[in-house]
Amino acid sequence: MVSKGDFDPKYFNYGDAYDNLWSAGCHDPDEIYEYRTYGGLDSFLGEYGFRVKDFYKEPSGPASREEDESGSNEGCFLSGACVHARNLPDDCEELTVLRSFRDSYVKMLPGGMEEVELYYRSAPAVVRQILRSDDPEMQWERIYNELVQPCVEDIKSRRYDEAYLRYKQFFLSLEDALETM
Repeated sequence: MVSKGDFDPKYFNYGDAYDNLWSAGCHDPDEIYEYRTYGGLDSFLGEYGFRVKDFYKEPSGPASREEDESGSNEGCFLSGACVHARNLPDDCEELTVLRSFRDSYVKMLPGGMEEVELYYRSAPAVVRQILRSDDPEMQWERIYNELVQPCVEDIKSRRYDEAYLRYKQFFLSLEDALETM
């Protein structure tokens, strides 16, 4: 059970909270994405009869698969784009929205778990290729501008299929482009 002292926003399912707030009649469920603390989230959710614990998934076992032993996300090109292109923290709104989308939408699709596993297997090689490229900063900017930002907008506008297709097409084209570098 999560408490104020051990709350970590990366384990809070913002997508599910958004959907439940919308269903409960919240006129501005996007406001959920502004909260990063237990107290702020719990207060906002409480107005609609929800608690943080309703949307919190406790981590199980050792560090998450997307993190290496140092705790960084160097194998995740979505994190890399946010961190390197925009100097954002690992718990920024963009990554929080994308992680929630992964956990509440992509994993639930037929074959969704396999898609996530493919990302975990492939993304570290993509990151290595970006870092070895002639202009990694340009690559990070491109990923942020053409993938991260539009996907987050799609997700926040509840255009989940569009976000998923955009990600899938971009990922495949990115793999192809980087193989020729």
